[in-house]
Amino acid sequence: MQPLISIITVTKDCNSTIDRTLKSIQSIKDADIQFIVIDGKSVDGTLLNIERYENLVDILVSEDDTGIYNAMNKGTMLAKAKYILFVNGDDYILADGFNKAKTVLSTHKPDILSCQSEVFENDGDKGVLLSPCPWKLLFFNSIPHLSTFVSSKLQKKYRFREKFKIAADYDFFLRLFVKRYLFMTSKLITAVHY
Repeated sequence: MQPLISIITVTKDCNSTIDRTLKSIQSIKDADIQFIVIDGKSVDGTLLNIERYENLVDILVSEDDTGIYNAMNKGTMLAKAKYILFVNGDDYILADGFNKAKTVLSTHKPDILSCQSEVFENDGDKGVLLSPCPWKLLFFNSIPHLSTFVSSKLQKKYRFREKFKIAADYDFFLRLFVKRYLFMTSKLITAVHY
């Protein structure tokens, strides 16, 4: 049976935060979840930490890449589920919101489901809630990537344009919006970024 969500985690020397990411994915992992890790040849112990979770990770690739979007595109091509979600090595999932989002995906089957995420500053004291607002894409990136589930068909068709070294996710969401794909939005909080 095809999984519902492929979670793709891109890592590079993030040993200090990867354990939190992996534990959060462990809390929601079931038969509906494929978990892929694309590592950029970490040298700080990240891979050793990931190997401790060998039953959690379905696919692990560790090799050189040309940047984060190149690694994300690699993960996209390995995804087997109906939807793709990127949760990187300094992000983590909130199980309650995530599981409710799974229900929305199964029931409504949107092209894109964009939920809320919380972002903490370096001191970790004050979080800012990022809420999706598709029409604002005409002005800036208004889609919280770590809380946005995208149909695998769309993600594989449009992929990230790697020439945009720091804005390929914005470019990706803007292209989907301009092509009139429907962004379903939700107040569910599904992930946290530090």
